[in-house]
Amino acid sequence: MTTERFAVSATGLRQLHAAREPWSLVKELIQNAWDEAPEASRCDVTIAPGADGTTVITVEDDGPGFSDVSHAWTLMAETAKRADPTKRGRFNLGEKEIIAVAEWAEIETAGTTVSFPATGGRETTPNRRTRGTRVRVAMPWSQAQAAELRRRLRRFRPTECRLTIDGAEVPRRQPIETRETRLRTLIQHGPGLPMTDTRRKTRIDILEQGDENSAWIYEMGIPIQKTTLPYDVDIQQKVPMPPNRNTVPAAYLQDVMTETLNAMHARMPSEWFSENWVRTAVEDDRIADEAVEAVKRNRYGENAVVWSSDTDANMRAAEAGYQVIHPKAMSKKERKVLAEKAGLQSAKQDFGRAAETQRPESTNDVRRTFAAWVREIGRILNLRVSVRYVSAPDASFVAQCSTSRSRPTVTFNTSFCPDAWLKERGPEQLELVIHELAHAIADTPMEHGPKWGDACACAGAHLADAIARGRLAYDPGREPTITNRNIESALHPLPRAAAS
Repeated sequence: MTTERFAVSATGLRQLHAAREPWSLVKELIQNAWDEAPEASRCDVTIAPGADGTTVITVEDDGPGFSDVSHAWTLMAETAKRADPTKRGRFNLGEKEIIAVAEWAEIETAGTTVSFPATGGRETTPNRRTRGTRVRVAMPWSQAQAAELRRRLRRFRPTECRLTIDGAEVPRRQPIETRETRLRTLIQHGPGLPMTDTRRKTRIDILEQGDENSAWIYEMGIPIQKTTLPYDVDIQQKVPMPPNRNTVPAAYLQDVMTETLNAMHARMPSEWFSENWVRTAVEDDRIADEAVEAVKRNRYGENAVVWSSDTDANMRAAEAGYQVIHPKAMSKKERKVLAEKAGLQSAKQDFGRAAETQRPESTNDVRRTFAAWVREIGRILNLRVSVRYVSAPDASFVAQCSTSRSRPTVTFNTSFCPDAWLKERGPEQLELVIHELAHAIADTPMEHGPKWGDACACAGAHLADAIARGRLAYDPGREPTITNRNIESALHPLPRAAAS
């Protein structure tokens, strides 16, 4: 038999936890009941005045009861919950923390009652109970604290196991959006092994803010910490956090913010896109292209450039009706992401002397839809594509592709690709997109040699397969217009709409 190396001071434990908010101690008892679902179907909490100014809290469930009654007084005991990422428990601390603060306590579980009298120590007696657990604790809390406790507990989000507070059931809030993603969690891969960090696929539920003062991150229905998000976010697996279970690491919070923006950018009010949580999300590597484009559009409008050292270019941009953004209005990482994923250029790039013959064009519904089609083609070809539009009637290009291999930007010249042409998804449009993206695949931005030709064939094969499987919108109704190619300058055939 192993002799334990340590003992725990109940007085010291009381001092550590006595200042915690009442709801943060009671939540541990609710969590224990919820972790028994689906075997447990209910968790009932009652809050009543006790003797000598105390408040008596009773938490009762209909689960199977303690598998090992010694866990009622043993801190950090082995628990099967550590191996299951869909269970909240891992520390085996919860009921010990609230009992340490209590004047007296009693745990009645299947077959055994454990009493913790006001005089100290504990007493264990058998009982006739066959199922469920009831925990009663007399807490040194005023009636004002009890009222606040009731209010806080109504913020919880029951799912499989219902929750009642003084007989009134807490509503089961429905998400406004759900999202599948991979987030960090902690798992014990075998008995006696340490818990290890891993990334696991899980679901997050995004909900309307349930507290009038702030939004919260939840771990499977249990509130953890306040956030600056405009939504409550409920993570459906173990969340990494310390034993007090009241905060998450900064990097984890950033991931949650990013996934929230990825899920909600299409329905958020414009004014939210300037909030700090959005800026934090944009700097995360998992931010989606569409979310970044929404940030640019809602924060700066369709026509925007970044201020540059070329003052003439800044002035020309302003005269053209563009918003000229000072670089300090965003972080270096934000600027990089907005440039790569949303095509936000500097004034010098778009309005410098070298760019005078081509002026950036604003987007509209037709151009946004065409850009989305081009990005979908890019995704099929494992490219993260950005799309820009310029007007360059004197230029010698219909479209051109940047030199970025994995994140190319394709620029379409609206002088030759008018909206009437962009509305279509036929052979001409597909030919032009393949031509340009093949440059990124082959990493040959200015050449049309064998590598580029092979890349065209490879891209065409993958896209033909995607069209056949219904993964890519395509209208073969029109025959492509074949025009003479200028081999020397490697120009594209002009689209039929432009040639007319």
